[in-house]
Amino acid sequence: MTKIGVRKRRLTLVCVLALGLAVSVRPLASAEEPQATDPRQPPKFSGPSSQSLHQLWNDYWEWRLVEEPELATSVGRPHVNDRWRDLSKAARERVRAARQEYLERSLILSPGTLTPADYLSAIVWEYELKDGIEAQDYLDLIQMVSQADGAHNRVFQTIDQMPARTAADYENILARIAGLPRYVDQVIALLDEQLDAGLARPAIVVDLMLDQLAAQRARPAFESPLLAAFVRFPPDIAGSTQRRLRARALEAYGRQFVPSWTHLEQYLRDRYRPKAARAVGLSSLPNGAGIYARLVRFFTSTRMSFSACR
Repeated sequence: MTKIGVRKRRLTLVCVLALGLAVSVRPLASAEEPQATDPRQPPKFSGPSSQSLHQLWNDYWEWRLVEEPELATSVGRPHVNDRWRDLSKAARERVRAARQEYLERSLILSPGTLTPADYLSAIVWEYELKDGIEAQDYLDLIQMVSQADGAHNRVFQTIDQMPARTAADYENILARIAGLPRYVDQVIALLDEQLDAGLARPAIVVDLMLDQLAAQRARPAFESPLLAAFVRFPPDIAGSTQRRLRARALEAYGRQFVPSWTHLEQYLRDRYRPKAARAVGLSSLPNGAGIYARLVRFFTSTRMSFSACR
């Protein structure tokens, strides 16, 4: 499953939501034929449930941005640009429980007095919540160890998306680099959970990720994309501040980034690689066919069998 696949799937869902603003959807099934409506008339069924649902959507979005700082960075919300997603088991269980609670609250509101557009949006959102709850463990399986996404490439992608206009922006970059040892420790703990369950990525994928880790770690500090922002500063940042930030970046690169990448590389080579799947397909894993089918549904939003998608 590639980034392109994820983007296509998300784009499809966005289009469905947008379509809901233009079409009339009856909130309850009926045996009667749909009646023509005057497009100049305001949407019917507007009431407390619509207002409450909009507030719930807003609350959920703000919650997601806090729980997924990388997402917040990608959409231009800098309030959590100094941290990484908490990958600890306790945090993952907390997030799953919170999603389940949002789903239950939505199910209470959605049968209420909703506009047609809100009713359609509620259906899509409930599907997304259920999908995320059911697929998250499998997404972690294919995305943590990957030459396309991977926990390592996610770091570079996120740093590249971060703003570098003010001294505070640079402090956030430094804070994220300083947080890499904890981030890598949590990644390794998650991978250990997967190995204990007999779930591992194919050896060829592990080898490609090992090559990437070594190449990323070997680059001199100011030739690494990780510190690209520290090569050229905005002119309104004082020279003394630039020198201080550059010195801290060099130190963080040597003391946090390089040891973290070395640690992850050694783990993959010594502990993960010997247990890597020999076959390329997910079908070789325990419940591999079920995992594949669940991921097919997540990325395509259909219930087609994996053989039908080939």
